[in-house]
Amino acid sequence: QTPRLSSCFDSGNGVLEAYDAAAHEMRVSIRPDPYTEVDGRAHMQWFHFKVSNLPASPLRVVITNAGECSYIEGWEDYRCAVSTDRRSWTRIAATEYADGELRMTLDRDELGGADAAWLAYFAPHSYEQNMALVARAGASALARVR
Repeated sequence: QTPRLSSCFDSGNGVLEAYDAAAHEMRVSIRPDPYTEVDGRAHMQWFHFKVSNLPASPLRVVITNAGECSYIEGWEDYRCAVSTDRRSWTRIAATEYADGELRMTLDRDELGGADAAWLAYFAPHSYEQNMALVARAGASALARVR
């Protein structure tokens, strides 16, 4: 089966540009954030997407426009966050930034045989998690939520 990419979820950001089955490579771009009046620009750094139908052999995922991001120095020694259940997150050791591209290798065996993995700039904090945090704070005698 062909690997699939989806970013149609809370905080999702990733667009499939191409998949090369012979090279075992998925090429992805990230969209800029909305324009900010304070900075006078649209920043771009965040990515968060799901890759499903992981092949048996390692899959290289390349973010093609990483060199256009707001903070390219942040890619130095960077390791992509990965999860197979969206609760526990680890880092992909096989992450490298070169020639304006961020390259990660997804190895199904290293992911416990999982069929899908979520990749992100860092472990995301969803809107649901945010609402739960606000509710916990509001229930505390030490806080007041407005």
